[in-house]
Amino acid sequence: MSGTPPWNSQFEEALNLHSEAQFAAASERYQAIEAEYPEAHPVWNADGILDFQSGEVERGVEKLEKACNLDPRNSEYWSNLGNAYRILHRYEDSAEVCRKAVELDDQNAAAHNNLAGALRYLHDIDAANYHVDRAIEIAGPFREAMLNRACTDFVLGLNERGTNTMSELIKADPTVDENWFVWLFQLGYGEGIPNEDFRQAHAMFGSRFPEAPRPVPTRKRPQRIGFVSGDLYGHPVGKFMMMLLEHIDKSQFQIIAFSNSDRKDDVTQVLMRNCAEWHMVAGKPIDQIYSIVRQADVDVLIDLSGHTSANLLPLFAKRPAPVQATYLGYSATTGLSQMDFFIADNVTIPVEYENSVVEQIIRLPDSCFCFPGVEVKPKPQKPEGEPTVFGSFNNPMKITHTAMLMWAEILRQVPGSKLVVKYMSLGGKLANENYTKRFIAAGIPEDRFEIHGSLPYEEHIEMVRSVDIVLDTPVYNGATTTVDALTVATPVVTWAGERYNQRMAASILAAAGLEELITHSGEEYIDLAVRLATDHAYRKEVEAKIVEQWPKSALVDGHRFALNFENAIFNMWEKIFPSKT
Repeated sequence: MSGTPPWNSQFEEALNLHSEAQFAAASERYQAIEAEYPEAHPVWNADGILDFQSGEVERGVEKLEKACNLDPRNSEYWSNLGNAYRILHRYEDSAEVCRKAVELDDQNAAAHNNLAGALRYLHDIDAANYHVDRAIEIAGPFREAMLNRACTDFVLGLNERGTNTMSELIKADPTVDENWFVWLFQLGYGEGIPNEDFRQAHAMFGSRFPEAPRPVPTRKRPQRIGFVSGDLYGHPVGKFMMMLLEHIDKSQFQIIAFSNSDRKDDVTQVLMRNCAEWHMVAGKPIDQIYSIVRQADVDVLIDLSGHTSANLLPLFAKRPAPVQATYLGYSATTGLSQMDFFIADNVTIPVEYENSVVEQIIRLPDSCFCFPGVEVKPKPQKPEGEPTVFGSFNNPMKITHTAMLMWAEILRQVPGSKLVVKYMSLGGKLANENYTKRFIAAGIPEDRFEIHGSLPYEEHIEMVRSVDIVLDTPVYNGATTTVDALTVATPVVTWAGERYNQRMAASILAAAGLEELITHSGEEYIDLAVRLATDHAYRKEVEAKIVEQWPKSALVDGHRFALNFENAIFNMWEKIFPSKT
């Protein structure tokens, strides 16, 4: 096409309407041009972006794909499509098309940054770090790139630099929700933060939202229960929800899911089978999602994300349901006054530590966790004289300097012992080098530890089985990793702290009848780890107890857990809408 295209003036008019947020009028103009000039690829690109902004996500992707197909040499189009895929959490697709964008134009800073974001979620941290550096090199420190930089810094163990970056971003513009999400999420991995300060930081986020009226319930007792999450697939949240949704009484409750991601797998299929309604809301504006929830006539709406990625906390701030609660996905308070309840248990938030959350606490009996049951087999007999192997399989963001110092002391007291550290983000050169330096600086000789990256699940479980003792991370406990260890009869040493995220392993161990593995100080933690390593009879006794008690514990009793959760729903409802007697 040479010269000015015949549709140019119409397109400029549509762009002006689009920029003024007159979406309906702009869409009408775009579609008129597309009907008469179907090869007008800039129009398809702009119209696709508009659809995303107005909540027509699937249609928007189709139009962006069409623009790319019409002009496959246009880096901007591929970058826009990659960003759309990323918003939908289609990270593999996002990375693929963003690579095309940077191959076509290495000076496209947005494309480099979009690629970095996708690669970070795919745990290719070295490549993500390279592309975010390129984005900043090309365009300077723009917000989206600096946020990406902070996130990669935390994965690489450069916590101080990441924290400083996020603090500066919030100071520069405290109105951007995403800045708060990342900063508060990272705050949960920090050491030495008093509960009151931790709660107050989250409350600062919540104070930005005006109070919203509570909807009047349409029924006397809760029947329609909504769950909001971007992790309703093979993510730990999706897996943990399987038992609840399979066993909850469908004659009393209708389950409605609001999925903020279009990722689907076998876990998704199980969850969908147990839902009366499934709404895909990814990419839609908050006001539109609010309308969807209101139209679904939900009685109790439960957040499963907190400040993690793909959360919809601004939706809860608008209060679309009569009763609202947060559970499972984020191991801390949301900070929202509009969030009525925080679902926990007696171990994760005992009475003395209630000041860490702004919500009212609803405690489940037994534990607030439940998992699909598996057969637990005794660990294989270890050859005589083999060294003790300790293991950590938690996100390395949880491995603080204090943890490293304790691990160094444990290794010192157990001659010949080794430490195996594994996590999917540790496979890259940068993370491996940074954590190696940190371990050595903490006093752990290089020949006493191994660092491993991602492995297929079967190999991961075999590695967990192969270690003798799992060392939990005190600043932020492992939940999935604690369960993985117990299901292969590997003892877990935990130090129960003062906040929910520092007491999750304790909740799991207590519910499994393994209170002897819970410690309450660094000294106790070290002593227990050393005893398990050096007193082989005691360790065998603990292993046998795991094999005996895990399969019959409340943690794998889906029916019992569902009853507890149902009672919690009625309890929350009664607290907000007391029945008249």
